[in-house]
Amino acid sequence: MLKPIATSLLIALPLFSLANDDLKLSDPIKKSITSSEIKLDMKAIASGLTSPVTGTYAPGLDNFVFVLDQIGKVYSLNLSSEKLTLVADLSDLLVSMRSGFDERGLLGLAFHPDFSSNGLMYTYSSQPTKGQADFELKDGAKANHHGVVQEWQTRPDKTTGIKIKTEAPREILRVAQPQFNHNGGTLIFDDQKMLLLSLGDGGRADDQGPGHVEGGNGQDPSHPLGSILRIDPLAKDGRNQNYGIPKDNPFINKKGFIPEIFVYGVRNPYRISHHSGTYYVADVGQNSVEELTLVKGGENLGWPLKEGSFAFDMNGTGGGFVFPADKADLPAGLTDPNVEYDRGEGISIIAGHVYQGPINALKDKFIFAEWMSHKLARGRLFVLTGENDFAELQVPSLKDKILGFAQTASGDVLVLTSENVGPDGDTGKIFKLIKN
Repeated sequence: MLKPIATSLLIALPLFSLANDDLKLSDPIKKSITSSEIKLDMKAIASGLTSPVTGTYAPGLDNFVFVLDQIGKVYSLNLSSEKLTLVADLSDLLVSMRSGFDERGLLGLAFHPDFSSNGLMYTYSSQPTKGQADFELKDGAKANHHGVVQEWQTRPDKTTGIKIKTEAPREILRVAQPQFNHNGGTLIFDDQKMLLLSLGDGGRADDQGPGHVEGGNGQDPSHPLGSILRIDPLAKDGRNQNYGIPKDNPFINKKGFIPEIFVYGVRNPYRISHHSGTYYVADVGQNSVEELTLVKGGENLGWPLKEGSFAFDMNGTGGGFVFPADKADLPAGLTDPNVEYDRGEGISIIAGHVYQGPINALKDKFIFAEWMSHKLARGRLFVLTGENDFAELQVPSLKDKILGFAQTASGDVLVLTSENVGPDGDTGKIFKLIKN
């Protein structure tokens, strides 16, 4: 585990300056992404959604996958009949969505590992500001919305797998968000039955502006923005007595750190994943670099001191930029990504899952994606070929933008797509990967 930076040092960290302008890298990663020898096809098994962003299974219900539509809907997908059924409409809880592009909405879904006995489901969503958040903005700025984790009681249903009791969900955690973007939004349970939540730096650009502390939220571990949190949703010793603090959290007794933090120094970890004790953190970059880092807990991934493996200059009122890390006076203890690519290849990385489905060439390999390459105007599918190498899967039938993934109980990985950039229309689809 890497040693974290002391909070007192964080306050004094340089924001860099225009003196770095002549070091600016316009093409930081010159090597192109290589093409894998693995050739695949995709079969659409459901359509008619707006913006499907994530999906997962409920333990004990092997024949179903539950998919979130960003606009506030929860769907059940019967894997045998490939029938998609709406099981809950939570849109009334959400902030009003912007047409064209919006990063808010119904973003995270997880089922408790003991779901077979307790029937508990958890969501993360963007909701209007209501009362006091458990974590308010440190500079007193007005929040754009609140990111809210809620617990829902369900019961079995033969047709859809579950029925969700939509009345009076239990609120677990509420975090004030200063802008509409960089919300993160993944909920996953780990092997110890603890719940992880990925949170972005709060939005805007360069981790600056209202709701952002000097030096960036990503380097302020006294607040949850720019971090991945780890909590016990069934305990009561947390900040609001609606959740608990796992005793093995890496910073639980660290001065200047809230005990919920598991990993910090992230910009927008829209999707993270977990497999056999390893956490895959896909952090969407600012202007230059997309990055995927394999972590164990306790790491500082460097934002906004770094973007990927490069030093980052916040550049005041100008646009931030990257420059060589060896030209910067960076503190020790920052974790570089395992793999990265630049904006010539794509603009928003998305973590997937370790594949355990029927395609032998993908067995035990981590699949992830690019939302949309400007050059191609569509998504791209990638596979880790080693801990520090990756390649692009050959999928000629992939024509849409990739919004996320869904994992089945058997370990198959479904791809969630849309033709649209924002949460509009009905072009959202669910695809199954098949042999070419």
